[in-house]
Amino acid sequence: MDKSLLISVIIPCYNGRAFIGEAIESVLAQTHTDWELIVIDDASTDDSKDIVKKFCADKRIRLLKNKKNLGIAKTKNKGIKISKGEILAFLDQDDIWQSDKLSLQLARLEQDAAAGVVCCAMTFTDPSGNETTVFKGFDDKDQRELIKELYITPVNSSSVMMIRRTSLGRTGVFNESLRGWDDYELLMRLGAEFRICYERRPLVKKRIHRGGAQRLPEVLAEEDRVFEGLLKVHPFLSEFKGERDARRFFDRSIELALSKEKGAHGFAGSSLALRPLSITGWALYLITMLPASFAAATVRTILSLAGKAKLVSNTRR
Repeated sequence: MDKSLLISVIIPCYNGRAFIGEAIESVLAQTHTDWELIVIDDASTDDSKDIVKKFCADKRIRLLKNKKNLGIAKTKNKGIKISKGEILAFLDQDDIWQSDKLSLQLARLEQDAAAGVVCCAMTFTDPSGNETTVFKGFDDKDQRELIKELYITPVNSSSVMMIRRTSLGRTGVFNESLRGWDDYELLMRLGAEFRICYERRPLVKKRIHRGGAQRLPEVLAEEDRVFEGLLKVHPFLSEFKGERDARRFFDRSIELALSKEKGAHGFAGSSLALRPLSITGWALYLITMLPASFAAATVRTILSLAGKAKLVSNTRR
């Protein structure tokens, strides 16, 4: 591994006072030390900027401020434009990296010249900070199968991604018309041009927050638009649309159950209607009939025992 290779790390920040310090500390703890960190405050109304400023004594860290709120995709693209590294990594303000995240992913990129992006497994925590499950990622040997798996079970976090800058020269950057699916949509575009690699160790700790139910109609509408666009990039995926919809509703039900929000039972029913012989579908349908606290605890226990999770989509502001 080239220890002198500069990696540009970009953190978009909006009202992130509760977690931004911890995110930055996880970058400072990286075993690969040749990086620059660009934190872009997207017109926060809290004291996020003051927290970030305390870290700027380290000359590798820069704080930039948007005059008005641009949204997460535009903010990340701004970071890409001003960054210097040939390798790009992104970290959401409320996520945490393991200390060897950059070094392990960089090693994978160096081992595979055809790879345009490398992702990794991640650990999830619930709103209380309890670790719930681990998303183990996908086998990257068969790229067609990998694209299919990403379509059925979409991973939607730029915190797991490390990208070659040259790759973006062919695919373009984040789609600024999207609010919550920009990272996943870019990943799938990259997958049409380059290999996607996975580091199967969980190198990211991902927080799942409450508040998703209020935004579900908006999230689902955007999701539909993204997935329709993917069929143009990867036409073979059209035969898996039914399976994808069943998985989509299943994951929504799990998400809402873990957050103790309304709607979990309805989404479980929608998933079951598409896969009426699914044992796990029936189990979730029955579990979500329980009181919210019992349902959340049961789902958390089952997922922990299973040792895997699927990244939910609406963890965006």
